[in-house]
Order: sequence, then C-alpha cells, then structure tokens
Amino acid sequence: MTQDKDYVVVKLISGETVMAMFEGEDDKYVKVEYPVQIKTMVVPGLNRESIHAAPYCQYSESTSFVLEKSHIIYIKKLHKNSVSHYKSFMRSCDEAMTYRD
Repeated sequence: MTQDKDYVVVKLISGETVMAMFEGEDDKYVKVEYPVQIKTMVVPGLNRESIHAAPYCQYSESTSFVLEKSHIIYIKKLHKNSVSHYKSFMRSCDEAMTYRD
C-alpha cells in the first residue's frame, strides 16, 4: 500500500470488521485513522440483512489506532462504492460530536 490515505477494510481475528483510513505500516504494526466497526445482522422474518456502523472505540477521543499484524486476518482496499458510505458516516459522527460539545 502507498503512504497516501487509502480507505481499507480490516478483518480482525476477533471477528470484527473495520473500515478505516490506512496511515502506514511497519513489519509488526498497521496504523489506521477513524476506524468504524461494521456489523451485519439478519432481520428476523424479512430474509434480509441490515448493516450497522459505529466508531471502533466509541468512548475514546483517539482517532488513530495501531493494530498488531498478528491480530489481522486481512486488509483490503475498501470498494469504491463503500467509500461514500464511510465518508457519510464519518460526517454524521463529526456532527454528533460537535453537537455534544
């Protein structure tokens, strides 16, 4: 990956799926900014899925996280159609946090 801020999806060994901006890496760690945890849930009786998003560590003021590579199953570039959803979610979070202050 390049050092430019790429949008990525990260699958962790805990089972969590996270969308984020890729900041960089070394031999042992990956740094991401503004991670968003994604959960897919089956809607009972409707035979379809619902996708929920929340800040990865919603009770922290930190926006930057360093993940140990041994805790990562994969990192993939976020599909271009999902980037706009990620940006929209981040704007909504920003507005909510501004409103709280």
